[in-house]
Amino acid sequence: MRLRKCGGRFVLTLGLLLPGLVSARIDIDPGNAPAQVVSWTGGDLVVLQDFCVLSVQASQATSTTVIPDRVMVEGPLDLESGANTISGVLEWVDLEAGSASSLSPNVFTSDSQTGVIQNCPGGDNGRLRITYPEAGVAGAAPGTYRQTYRIEVANNGQGKSQGKSRLDVELTLPDSVQVSEIDDIDLGTYAGADLQGSDQLCVFRRSGGPYAVSVTGGGAGGSFVITNGAAELPFSLTWDDGSGPAPLSPGALLSGRGNAFTGSATCNNGLSNNAELSARIDQAEFLTDGIVAGGYAGTLTLTIELE
Repeated sequence: MRLRKCGGRFVLTLGLLLPGLVSARIDIDPGNAPAQVVSWTGGDLVVLQDFCVLSVQASQATSTTVIPDRVMVEGPLDLESGANTISGVLEWVDLEAGSASSLSPNVFTSDSQTGVIQNCPGGDNGRLRITYPEAGVAGAAPGTYRQTYRIEVANNGQGKSQGKSRLDVELTLPDSVQVSEIDDIDLGTYAGADLQGSDQLCVFRRSGGPYAVSVTGGGAGGSFVITNGAAELPFSLTWDDGSGPAPLSPGALLSGRGNAFTGSATCNNGLSNNAELSARIDQAEFLTDGIVAGGYAGTLTLTIELE
């Protein structure tokens, strides 16, 4: 600013310097990612979707000067089926830098994602990774779970302010039942008395409803026997779901069993096992003709069914 006198007047001169406006371009492809219909077979459930994020220092997409960008996913982030949910852990993977950033709903990452020129000539530069931990999927009620993940990318330049995409995820969890944590039953060594042994098992049912169990042995007609060559020792079996032992007959369904576990398909890796299979050989069987000294072994086929 400068002030000078001109005759009887004062003249004020003002100066102003305007820097050139910075402009930039941001976009994401695909704008609508293909829907993913996924299934669960155990372990963590992981959903991946790759994107090309254009982020350049010019308003034209053809610029070759890249600038960092930031990423945000709108909430909610859980799969939903009515009032039931399955929590997801979201990350944005910078495929150029090989790094990953955790995503919280409606919160942008820092401007640390590597921008790429138009069409990502070296391949996609960003990946949305969604992990649904095993415990949450295994413990979820039956149903069809869905969520639409809305992704937004932006950078600090002017021009196009953001790019948007979406990814639809769908998971159907039918009611199911399974048995796990199965170990061999060791009946020990005969010493003039009955022999018995048992195994603690895990029975999982997604809905927590009742189930039926059947067991088939390796003898004639599925009978329960252990053998040593031609010698054969029969034994009896019982199943206890927590309500007390119930006898099993070869191949016959024992229905109305309860106490199925719902929180984990493996009953927390066996810590919460909820059923017991017990075997017993009466002493009298050792006194029958044909019994010889030595080791005896047999196999059982165990089946759990929905009711």
